[in-house]
Amino acid sequence: MTAEIAVFNKSAVALAADSAVTISGGDNQKIYNGAEKLFALTKHHPVGVMVYGGGDLCSAPWELVIKAYRKNLGIKHFPRLEDYAVDFFKFLQESDTIITPGMREGNLYQFLSEGVFELLISSFASKKPDNYWNPLDHALFFEELEEYGHELLQFLSDTEFLDGFSGDDIDDASEYCKEVTVRIVAEKLASIPTDDIPQSFLNTVCSIFAAMICKSSDIGNITGIVFAGYGENDFYPKVLSHDVCGFFKDKLRCSTHPEKCSSNGESGVTPFAQSEEVGAFMQGVSSNIIDKFHSEYQGSIQNLLNGIDDVVSKMVPNDKIEEARAAIVDLVSTTVSECDQRINSFVSENYVRKVVDMIRFLPKQDLAYMAESLVNLTAFKRKVSEDSETVGGPIDVAVISKADGFIWVKRKHYFTHDLNHHYFART
Repeated sequence: MTAEIAVFNKSAVALAADSAVTISGGDNQKIYNGAEKLFALTKHHPVGVMVYGGGDLCSAPWELVIKAYRKNLGIKHFPRLEDYAVDFFKFLQESDTIITPGMREGNLYQFLSEGVFELLISSFASKKPDNYWNPLDHALFFEELEEYGHELLQFLSDTEFLDGFSGDDIDDASEYCKEVTVRIVAEKLASIPTDDIPQSFLNTVCSIFAAMICKSSDIGNITGIVFAGYGENDFYPKVLSHDVCGFFKDKLRCSTHPEKCSSNGESGVTPFAQSEEVGAFMQGVSSNIIDKFHSEYQGSIQNLLNGIDDVVSKMVPNDKIEEARAAIVDLVSTTVSECDQRINSFVSENYVRKVVDMIRFLPKQDLAYMAESLVNLTAFKRKVSEDSETVGGPIDVAVISKADGFIWVKRKHYFTHDLNHHYFART
């Protein structure tokens, strides 16, 4: 995990990223504090990029990919920041020497096998008692698992497509997944004779695979990509957030997060990855506590409604009971909704807006200080709590403005400055 922050107003955007990276293997994990997560996307124009989540794309390190793009871009520039993102994603799709077809295919197969299918089996198994499995009735198992798969497909039918994907891509993915489905099911259910696996079950799994290839999900090795800065015609800084999760054939599988994007001279703070402490700073209280308050008083109201229902049943004439119940439920629903609005309004007016109003007037150096401090706050909370220290290490900080471009405020190096004058002369 990681903590990354963008703090922005009309004059600049400040970016800060920690250096912690978690390496997992089996039941073990180790945290290193030397990862590169913040980069200048171009050396000639005011555009930066941050990465969080997955440290690679189909096993190609993001540092390698971003610096290859930077070299390929050269002095070229675009009118809008969005155009840099489009060109970057186009570069990813066309760079089959950096991210080879074999790497793409292997990543997609692992996503379907280790991610989608194993999650399907484990979530189904979690709902079954221990005696369900010994002895296992193969016919009943596949019948119920297929039914569970149809429920998942119903859920996926309402899920948004990845950027640039549509129903036509699902048809293409279904054709691709026919052979892949047979291989994965045979590998994962090797203890079950092939003849006992119904074709209808394979068809259902194939449909699930096709939908998961083309639609947004939180499964697999997903990397968050944050573009920040200015296009040639942008006068105010922009922040754009995307998730990238791999390829289907030559098509990049990615999605946009509109709620984490900003433009038009807005002022604000946007956290990426671990955001609890930043939320608590902005709102005056943790989002978990607010959610708990909502849950508790809604539960209490439900208990109150049950008590009122008993009273209504005893004291209201039978021909008026349903009308009375509907009126009470409507009144309570309205009251709860208004209460939620008042709480949200109070938090917004007394905490969030005050911080945002202050950010509007911060000079560049204070934007950088605020971004670094919020990352430090998250790291400090991890250090003094029982949570793993998944945020930490040196913090890289940069400020991007229209006039000054991409400026490093703090930047770590894995080598000593005095021994590497040639590096700084080159860059």
